[in-house]
Amino acid sequence: MFKHFNIIFLLLFIFCSNNINAEPFDSMTVVLNLNSNFNNNDFHNYWEPKTGFEISGRTNFYSGMIELGITYNKNKSLSIDQPDYNSIYSFVGFGFNYKINNSFSNYIGLRMGDYYMDFDDPDIHPELKSEHEFYLGAITSVQYSLNKRYAFNLSLEHYKIFTYKRIYLWFVSVGVAYSFDSPKWLKEFLQ
Repeated sequence: MFKHFNIIFLLLFIFCSNNINAEPFDSMTVVLNLNSNFNNNDFHNYWEPKTGFEISGRTNFYSGMIELGITYNKNKSLSIDQPDYNSIYSFVGFGFNYKINNSFSNYIGLRMGDYYMDFDDPDIHPELKSEHEFYLGAITSVQYSLNKRYAFNLSLEHYKIFTYKRIYLWFVSVGVAYSFDSPKWLKEFLQ
């Protein structure tokens, strides 16, 4: 399924890269989402991801957009054999935002980052209580503009976490986005 995202991303790159004329770092968008996991695989025999939240920031960067963000989820154990754990996805991404019409736009991007696991078990040795793993992700989201600054956001996200046995997770997210012109000092700093 992840391969399909790569094909879609490539096609959108070809289509969308001709539609972006913004200056790098001239505006910022902050997105706040609640997310819910909806797929089912071997991972879900052991843990159930609870509703989490995500905050990310996006800005124009030449032919696309760069983003930084963090996602938090609590993973509830389904057995006494393993502990609950908190997961934090910190990521950097690159994507494209395409304006469909005056009200709707579509963002599609790829992400990569660190998947941090913090296990809730006082009996675990401190050195084994947490773990960091590399992950790759893909996102597509539709935004409905409420006005020039605020938008309603609906996203579909896929993550592949490179643990010994790979973890594949799908999330649907809903939230709000707030866009603003970058302050002059920040734009100069980033450039």
